[in-house]
Amino acid sequence: MAIHSTYSTNPSYTSLEESPGSNVHVQDERYSDIGPDPDGDPSVHEPLTLSEKSHTRNSSKVYKWALVALGIVLLSSLVFLGHCMYQLRHLNTFVQQQQQASLAKESTAAQGRRREFPPIQAESLQFTELSRKRLAEVQDAIRHTWQGYAAVAFGYDEIGPVSNMPVNKWGGYGMTLIDSLDTLWIAGLDTEFKQAVEFIHTLSYDSVRKTNIPFFETVIRTLGGLLSAYELSHDRSCLLKALEMAGLLQPAFDTNTRLPAHAINPTTGHHSYANWAEHQMVLAEIGTIQLEYKKLSYYSLDPKFDRQALDAIEHLRIHKPSIPGLYPVLLDPRTGEYNSDSIISFGALGDSFYEYLIKRFIMTGRNETVFRDMYIESVESMKKYLVKPVLFQPEKSYLASIRHGKTIETDVGHLSCFAPGMLALGAKVLNRPEDMEVAKSLIEGCMLMYSGTRTGLAPEAVHFATEKEYEYLKNYNPELAAQVEERGYYIGTPYNILRPETVESLFVLYRLTGDPKYQEYGWVIFKAFEKHCKTPYAFSALRDVDGDMPIEENWSNNMESFFMAETMKYLYLLFADPSTISLDEYVFNTEAHPLKLMLDLDQYDPTAV
Repeated sequence: MAIHSTYSTNPSYTSLEESPGSNVHVQDERYSDIGPDPDGDPSVHEPLTLSEKSHTRNSSKVYKWALVALGIVLLSSLVFLGHCMYQLRHLNTFVQQQQQASLAKESTAAQGRRREFPPIQAESLQFTELSRKRLAEVQDAIRHTWQGYAAVAFGYDEIGPVSNMPVNKWGGYGMTLIDSLDTLWIAGLDTEFKQAVEFIHTLSYDSVRKTNIPFFETVIRTLGGLLSAYELSHDRSCLLKALEMAGLLQPAFDTNTRLPAHAINPTTGHHSYANWAEHQMVLAEIGTIQLEYKKLSYYSLDPKFDRQALDAIEHLRIHKPSIPGLYPVLLDPRTGEYNSDSIISFGALGDSFYEYLIKRFIMTGRNETVFRDMYIESVESMKKYLVKPVLFQPEKSYLASIRHGKTIETDVGHLSCFAPGMLALGAKVLNRPEDMEVAKSLIEGCMLMYSGTRTGLAPEAVHFATEKEYEYLKNYNPELAAQVEERGYYIGTPYNILRPETVESLFVLYRLTGDPKYQEYGWVIFKAFEKHCKTPYAFSALRDVDGDMPIEENWSNNMESFFMAETMKYLYLLFADPSTISLDEYVFNTEAHPLKLMLDLDQYDPTAV
């Protein structure tokens, strides 16, 4: 059975294209011939001749049919006008209705209408004086970055943190601003948030209407950022702009498989696939819309968004990969079949698909069991095939990949360091304590990528050596062998672009275990960012985390919007009062935009439990 059949949308949802109306029937009236006065006085009218009677009857009929036609026109006009007025009122007030509904749901929650679950955040969490001081430093770093951006690049996509010049590479409608909205709100930077949200009030997408919009990045950054900002601040312009962008993205689904394309031109409807993905569909791009599109359906009252998200998951569910739960990262856009030669990885191109399986299950009240079951199957195979011990430090581990369906590869990208947080979240929600131990082991492996470099920051990718490789390196490359002895790996790609995945996992592990060592790990990373990446205007990516060049020469003049959206937000929340964006109330999209859990019983179809 298709997922969109099993998990029907809220029965109260109504498409914006539907409106109440009624069938209008106009009954033709039959008028009698002109005759004597109704009072019966025969002297009132002279008798009419036959020709006069015929002429009078014909005139009367024309007049009567004209009245009927006019009545039909008037009634049709009234019906049409009523329809238009209804649609106008509907479009203008649905946001306020949702806000009122939220208040009503809070009331019904007290009457037992809310699903209750055991808390997943640790009871031992404390907001100490040390945490308060560190929090203030992180807040200052957020303020410093925002002020630098706002001074010269406000409304542009990014700032060049070294050149102090604006940069547009996402269509030119303010990607860093949109990605920063909820970070500013959470960090209590009210003036800065007000400045940013006023830009949203007049935001125009004209700059991208005739260009190629990257579907995945726009969903997680633009839609995620605006939806989160709306849920936190209740500023309706954020929601309206999210819905407008969602409309521009709709042609992405006009493909042979109905799965979203990599990029879309909203005006022409032309869709395309990336060169770097061999012009194929990417697993993460079709499997990372399930949070945002669920929220779009909820707020727009239009079930099509969620149907599209569920259809993508259903396609993956029924097309079983050769290794249960482990999906090749590339698919044929013509057929939707997996490219068996592509890699299987929890890193680039695959990562957030697995992340959204458990997060969708959590966000929608833990009733959509297909997401839970797919997640468990994936994690079981991950533990069986991909979790590997670090050489010489077996208590620490990393996630390998599989190529051609059988060859284990131990090149590890920083992107895969989201997995400890994902596993910890799943372990707590699904009561899988073994997964928590795997998460703790994996985060230690990720921290090796930081502690082993001169800057204390992780490279983009490393190669964890196997015992056989180490023996080879001892004979043919003693320098790399020495790195392996010290770190367990040697560096593959030395740059750092301010990625968030490790601090994301540290935040989740701290909130779920209460172990302060994760705060200490995060503090070391933050201070390394401050020392090596902070410029007079913002923070810059590094060319080489293990190089010996002067700090300023190591800056690469690049700051992705996710530095504000994710890296700084997770560092802030790591030291914030634990009640701030509690994991018992929110789930984060893959761009770190918190979305409220949908725990009220009228937010989904109870027959799907």
